Amino acid sequence: MNISANPYNQINNATSNQAFSAVRVDKVKLLKNNGNGVYKAIKGKVLELDPYDAKDKKIINKIRSDWKRTEYAHSICDNFFDQENKTDRFFAIQTKKGFKKQITNLMQLDIALDEAVKKLKVCIKYLQSAPNIANKLTPEIKGSGEVALYEAVKIADKNKANSVFLFSTNDAFYEKVGLSKEFEIANCSLYNLTEEKFVNFLNRVKEKYNF
Repeated sequence: MNISANPYNQINNATSNQAFSAVRVDKVKLLKNNGNGVYKAIKGKVLELDPYDAKDKKIINKIRSDWKRTEYAHSICDNFFDQENKTDRFFAIQTKKGFKKQITNLMQLDIALDEAVKKLKVCIKYLQSAPNIANKLTPEIKGSGEVALYEAVKIADKNKANSVFLFSTNDAFYEKVGLSKEFEIANCSLYNLTEEKFVNFLNRVKEKYNF
């Protein structure tokens, strides 16, 4: 699918002074195409969204409408409102000053106790880039998926979790960024990153994007 512009840009322009009520949890960098195929670093931030906040609900509703042609945005947005699982947390990556503000990624995590080892485990339930990124071979911005993974691993490391894992059909991406495939069933693979690999993963991504 070819999408010439990110419909979310209009939302950000209209709400530039209020936008999310979400809490900023990290400063990051992404890579922006400068027009001739060369990417340079731009500043971004990771936001944690509050399912009970009116402003966050309004923005998520707009994303659900405007990101229809992405695979997982609808599921993330529905879960944001349903709140059936109280251990779920929701995150967005947003570009910062010096470039038009836009949401480049949404992520839903389930952070729960692994009773077998009495340690937390972090499940990435859904990871979705904006349509003008996910649906283009040469996107305007690169790195949203990998930087979102970085944040999930950082949360896991900070909370002394024993693993970060997910189920996916996008084997090429997760193998490229360094996650290990544990097994495959019904065309879906389990990918895992164990706690002893957290630091190396974090350092590699920080160096790649020059945090």
